[in-house]
Amino acid sequence: MKRAAQVARYRLPRLSFLRLAAGLVLADAGFLVPVSTPAYVDEGPSPDLAAWEVFAQILAPAGAPGEPRLEFETWASDDDIYHKSSPRWPEIGARTMPAECRQDYDREAAATAGLPDGACILEDVRRNWAAFRYIVANDLYSRQGLAKAFRQHLKIDLPADSVQVKADWMRIGDIARWFNLEEDDVRRIYYTKIVEQDSARTEYALVSLHLNSKRWKNWL
Repeated sequence: MKRAAQVARYRLPRLSFLRLAAGLVLADAGFLVPVSTPAYVDEGPSPDLAAWEVFAQILAPAGAPGEPRLEFETWASDDDIYHKSSPRWPEIGARTMPAECRQDYDREAAATAGLPDGACILEDVRRNWAAFRYIVANDLYSRQGLAKAFRQHLKIDLPADSVQVKADWMRIGDIARWFNLEEDDVRRIYYTKIVEQDSARTEYALVSLHLNSKRWKNWL
């Protein structure tokens, strides 16, 4: 799926022309009816509107002095919440130790998609202040806390401004080999970051995002 999406990126002019041509044929045949998506529905902002607003929010520059990262990169990671002796909101400029770049994907599907041998995916999960505060306040970051919540029949209901993001990153060298690109081309096309671990510096590119928001009661 990811490779197909990337391939589509490089075939965009051709695909756009074909879709335009098809659209003109259908329009001439009277098959196309103008459709408008309402910005607001009975429950509030439409899912489309809310999703785009949250998407823009998480990808905005963090804005803090000397902080070149995106907004979601400054939020609490799984490591900040679950893997420390006590949850801790990251300080400005702090670089959370990244998760391991893993290869536990479907190898057969990866080979079919042409993913280079040895390629790995770094998954980074982040939660904003509203979600972090709720988890910490209700002791939902430990087995003991979860057991207590179960005994007390706690109804888990995060605040309406809670946002959770799962980002997948790949090494730019892997992407360059996958799509036969120069690494400078990868830097130009993708948002990248440098990860320092054990005195080694590795550059990663952001390849996918999955977000959840309580802007809708049952989550977006």
